[in-house]
Amino acid sequence: MKMIFHRLKQIKWGALVSVCLIASLFFLNIPGIVRADQNGSIEVLIDQDILESDLKIDLNRLSFGLIQVGEVLDGTFVYKDEFSKFEQEHLSLSEIDSAAVLLKTAVDLLDYTNQNHIPVDFEKKMNSSGKAIFDSLGQGVYLLYCLDRPENCIILPALCMLPCLNQTTSQMDLNIQISPKISRLPELVIHKIDTKTKKQIQDGFVFELKDADDQQVIQRQEGANYQASFMIPFGQSCIEEIKAPDGYQKSDQKIELNLGYHGLSINGVLQEEQAEYFIEFENEPEDVINTSKNVHSSTNNRVTFWIILGFISILYLMVFAMQKKTFKKFD
Repeated sequence: MKMIFHRLKQIKWGALVSVCLIASLFFLNIPGIVRADQNGSIEVLIDQDILESDLKIDLNRLSFGLIQVGEVLDGTFVYKDEFSKFEQEHLSLSEIDSAAVLLKTAVDLLDYTNQNHIPVDFEKKMNSSGKAIFDSLGQGVYLLYCLDRPENCIILPALCMLPCLNQTTSQMDLNIQISPKISRLPELVIHKIDTKTKKQIQDGFVFELKDADDQQVIQRQEGANYQASFMIPFGQSCIEEIKAPDGYQKSDQKIELNLGYHGLSINGVLQEEQAEYFIEFENEPEDVINTSKNVHSSTNNRVTFWIILGFISILYLMVFAMQKKTFKKFD
């Protein structure tokens, strides 16, 4: 199987917010900046360019959850007791040193909360302008994630620290804004290849994308202009050919897909983040198959001929021996 990857056109997200959150980990222990009894807020914003894009996110169906995963202890962010096991297997909050690590920690925490059935602490629905505000929050670390994910995109979870360093004022801020990373679902483009000529096959093939668990058909695509395209759904799925082009044998190749917050895995291998993934399916022409069958059949016929000939020869020798014995008896 050959895969060709194209560069991802990334959608804007709150990179600056990540820098501020990481910086807050190091500046929190400066005394006299905020009082321990002060509360704060987290305002979730959907970027305007996302709202105006062809993603067409339905804000009325969009809501976010917030789980407090850490607290402030002696001027330092630490995990709460129910996340002590998570800390044993991952970095501590003070060891987070980049936006990439911050994002990975948020994704790992979301997996952990799901696996351990940790309930959400706060829920907020988006308003018509693409905002949701969590207020009256105590100081600590919060996991923000989307409760109702849109069907055509992925909204990644995020870690929010209260207080957070405001780079504009160089002060610790208890009221922060964050724009989660939003990306459209990637596409899988299938090309059909003739195994004999190595040329692309134009059309006449049909593929199905199925749910990996119940094998329910999610999408069915008929090839045209040398390809068939699928939008990869969130979760586990598989793709296989159900009809071969005329003059070709159906391919038995099967593609296992797993799209999650960690990225896309194809046949168990985690891929680099892309907007499109290209896979080639090869089909063997029927004339090659028939030729192979004819050669096999011809070989079988020759073997059968020699077996029959040998059997006849043995019978002839047996009859000849019996006749010779009979002649001697009469003599």
